Amino acid sequence: KDRPLASGKVSGSQAVLIASLLLGFNVLICSQLGTLYALSSGLYFVATNAYSLGLKNVPLLDLALILFNFNLRTLAGFQSFPQATDSVYFLLLSGLVLFSITSKRKADRKLLSEKAVAHKPVLTFYTQTRCRLLIMFSYGLVLGGVLFLSLQNDKPLIALLFILMVLYTNLCFKKNPSLAVKPHYLFLNPIWTLLFFSLLALPVL
Repeated sequence: KDRPLASGKVSGSQAVLIASLLLGFNVLICSQLGTLYALSSGLYFVATNAYSLGLKNVPLLDLALILFNFNLRTLAGFQSFPQATDSVYFLLLSGLVLFSITSKRKADRKLLSEKAVAHKPVLTFYTQTRCRLLIMFSYGLVLGGVLFLSLQNDKPLIALLFILMVLYTNLCFKKNPSLAVKPHYLFLNPIWTLLFFSLLALPVL
């Protein structure tokens, strides 16, 4: 509600003008960064607008589109089309994103209670049981990806630390559902912050 367009600070006509300028700038960038970036950017534009124009109200498809968009952002960072061995990175990313957005839907149902469906009709589908199943599935993707990468690079300690962080993050979300809406508040937790920075430092060491 505080974003420029939603709050009225930017009018509809101004928004169209800004969007047109940004679209033109993106086309220019795409012409400089090659086919893969242009393809990723074009698909991202289509998928994002399809989500906003109605597909966000279709259960599971709404999650799939969000996952697709995050993977497109990753794909745009490749200099050439990824190899089959790179698929683990996309699976790992999908698991992390699925965990985040499913936890948010679970928190929305819990925090908004009977107002949840009026806020987002798609939340009718996302019962606590279904959200738990999706979160378990996301765990499988994340932990499987981390184990594969750690064994491939012979760094089991990183995998162990990452698993501890995932489990502790889940515990934090259970104790404080509002973290799904404001995940940056996790940095106020000293244990989580220690795990996070240890995970960043360990590969360097």
